[in-house]
Amino acid sequence: MNGAGTGFYPLIVLLLLSLILILVVGRNKSTRPILIAPSNTCRPYNGRDTLLIPLSRDHNNIFLMDIKINNSWVKAAVDTGSTRLLVSGSDCVSCTKQGPISKVAYGSQSSKVRDEVADITLNTFRYQCNQNIESFPTALPFASDKKCLTTQANVNVAMNFHGTSNYNIVGLNANSVFLRAMMPVSPRAFSIHVRQLHDASLLLYVPGMDCYVANHFLTMDRGLVQIQGLRLNGQAIEKGHARHVLVDTGANALSVPSPLYQAMPRRGKMSIELMSVEGKPFRLAFPYDKSDGFNAQVLETSGSSSKIIVGITFLAGYAVGSVQQGNMNYVTLDRL
Repeated sequence: MNGAGTGFYPLIVLLLLSLILILVVGRNKSTRPILIAPSNTCRPYNGRDTLLIPLSRDHNNIFLMDIKINNSWVKAAVDTGSTRLLVSGSDCVSCTKQGPISKVAYGSQSSKVRDEVADITLNTFRYQCNQNIESFPTALPFASDKKCLTTQANVNVAMNFHGTSNYNIVGLNANSVFLRAMMPVSPRAFSIHVRQLHDASLLLYVPGMDCYVANHFLTMDRGLVQIQGLRLNGQAIEKGHARHVLVDTGANALSVPSPLYQAMPRRGKMSIELMSVEGKPFRLAFPYDKSDGFNAQVLETSGSSSKIIVGITFLAGYAVGSVQQGNMNYVTLDRL
């Protein structure tokens, strides 16, 4: 009798502990996703998953992603103003640096580059939008499992960076080398969710399969969208030379043609009026301050420039992306 009682009480304690553990795990599962360790096996994109990539911000307000080129992990700017996959030769120690030589100029930087084919690896989080438009808030948290992607792509290996913006670049503009290699079957799409100046993520998806976009804008060339109208502090003004806008996540400044710069008050709010292919008007609006000398500069472009370049600092609260279908490219913009 005493022996049976001695064995019974530890069993009761064990059952109680198991019940508590089940309740705790169940509560954690309902309040936040559990991140599963990434698989050691990296595979090509399967043509259907929606993938979320976390981004980090640097001192210039530029958002960076981690990407593995051959055996070298590097940080690269996520850049809607470029099509190139560009990496510094000093960062990519596993690049062969034996390919044909050419020269590239990008913003204030230029370099001789070696062109080579390299293995590209990317850690992502698989996610489901659940039929919501891509900017819907439920699409913002991390996914519940990680997924490793791999492919091969043409890489420009910079041999001698010159200039003030010495960034590795993952270009996402029309005909993006990275996007076409990672998602070889059209249609393909991406969206950069800039929730705050320090908080952004990159979404890769197949349009219409799981995620949807509210506003498409036909790009004239290299990501340029036609401007329908301009407002400064709520007042409509003549757009003059400013005929197109480029939403450029690889820049942090606002660059405007000289006549528009001269007409702008020292500080205020600019609204760029666009028209989507769905026939809906859309305003890209943001505050500016000409006296800002750091990461939100307002730059005057000389000559016959006809475009406004809106840098990442002015895009907080927006989802910026592109849908690429065959030879057609659409810029996508939504408010978060």
